[in-house]
Amino acid sequence: MSWPGVVLILMLGVLAGAVLAFFRARVLRDVARYLLVGVIGFAAGQGLAWLKPLSVFEIGIVNVAYGILGVAVVAFISARLGFTH
Repeated sequence: MSWPGVVLILMLGVLAGAVLAFFRARVLRDVARYLLVGVIGFAAGQGLAWLKPLSVFEIGIVNVAYGILGVAVVAFISARLGFTH
């Protein structure tokens, strides 16, 4: 994994977390939690993409479709566990 790939993963993860926070956050603490969920979920999605390589929507070596899927799964799990509202 190259540094530009890691930076792109972090940027897209923060973007996904910001979108979640825009629609769901109530206080500043929730914004931080959703940003964390976005980064963790996007990174988890990239891990899944490396295990099961299927090029759906890629930017370089970053598979955006798997990243968004990872964010959705981690956001659902965190909401069910009470980490986010």
